[in-house]
Amino acid sequence: MRWIGESRVDRGVRDAARAGAAFVALAAAATLALPGPARASQGGTWEPLAPLSLARQEVGAARIGNEVYLVGGLLAGFPVTPTDSVEVYDVAGDQWSPLAPLPLARDHLAVAALGGKLYAIGGFAGNFQAHSEMWVYDPGLDTWSPGPPLLAPRGAAWAVAHRGKIYLFGGADASGVVAASTFIYDPGADAWTQGSDMPTAREHLNAAAVGSFIYAIGGRASGTPTAANERYDPAADAWRVMAPMPTARSATATAAFRRRIYVAGGEIPFLHSVHEVYDVARDTWDCREPMAIPRHGLAAVALDDRILTAAGGIAQGLSPTAEVDSYVPPLADLPALEPPGAALLALLLLGAGRRGQGAPRRGA
Repeated sequence: MRWIGESRVDRGVRDAARAGAAFVALAAAATLALPGPARASQGGTWEPLAPLSLARQEVGAARIGNEVYLVGGLLAGFPVTPTDSVEVYDVAGDQWSPLAPLPLARDHLAVAALGGKLYAIGGFAGNFQAHSEMWVYDPGLDTWSPGPPLLAPRGAAWAVAHRGKIYLFGGADASGVVAASTFIYDPGADAWTQGSDMPTAREHLNAAAVGSFIYAIGGRASGTPTAANERYDPAADAWRVMAPMPTARSATATAAFRRRIYVAGGEIPFLHSVHEVYDVARDTWDCREPMAIPRHGLAAVALDDRILTAAGGIAQGLSPTAEVDSYVPPLADLPALEPPGAALLALLLLGAGRRGQGAPRRGA
C-alpha cells in the first residue's frame, strides 16, 4: 500500500463476611500480577472468533448494543479496489451477516456510533484521494442517508464518539497533506465545527476516549511512524502531550477497555505483533500478550469482557484478511476493587456500636 506523504474502547452481597474473604483472595491474586516493566508481557489471551465473509483491510468499525458493525475497506488484488460492503457481528451468536452497503465504496474511512446510529466519514476511494462525505446508518431500517460533509476532505483519519458528539482527528487532505485538525460533529445542530489542532500532524492514527478525555495515539507522516500520545480535553478544547507509546507505529488496533487503552499490531517500518497498554491514571505503558495474528489497518472494538479485532493486512502493504479474534485482558487490568459488602459491613458494625453505647444500663 502506498504511504501517504511519500507519494504526496457488583451484583450485591448475601453474606458480608464471606464476600470480604473472597475479596482478600482476589486482591492477593491481583497483586501477584501487577504491571511490570514496559518490555515484559503481562499476559492476557487471544481467542479466535467467526471470520468475516469478505477479506479486507483499512476498515472502520463501531459497536451498537450487542452488535459490531464493520464498514468498507480495501480488497485483495490490483488495481487497488475499495468496497462498499458492510457486515454486522452478533456478539452472542458469534456470527457475521451482511447489511445494506455503503452508498459509495470507501477505504481508510472513519466510523463511529452515536445515539443508536452508525456514522461513516470521509475516506479514500481506492485512489488515496480524500473525500468529505458523511453517511448515517439506521440499524432499524437498514438504510443509509447523507449527513453534513466534513469541513474538509479527510482520509486515514480517526473518529471517536464522546459524550454526545463525534470527534475526528488528523488524516490526509485531498492533496495528500497530513493534517493535525480536529473536526467536531454535533448531531443536535447537525453540523461540523473545528476544534484545536493536535500537537502532532498525522494520519493512520487511532484514538480512544476514557473518562473526560480523548487520546490520539500513533500514526505516521511522510511514511515515518510516530509514538505520539496526545490527550484532548473537549471541555477546554485543549491538548496535552502524554507519555509516548513505547513502539512507534501506525494503523493499529486500538480500543479503550476499563480505563486502559490497548494498542496492538500496526505497521511501519515492519508488521508489528507488539501489544502495549496505556494506563491513563498513571500515564504509563506496559506490554500484554502479542497479537496471535499480527495485522495492520484493522478495527478494534471493546466488548463487555474483551476486545474484538477484525480484518486488516497480514503483511505490509495490500494483504487483506477475513480473520477476526479477540483479546481477553488479565485480572490485573480490572479496575481497582473494593471488598464486596465491606461498606455495608462497616455500616452495620458502626450502627451496632452506636446502639450499644447509647443503650441505658439496667439498674442504673
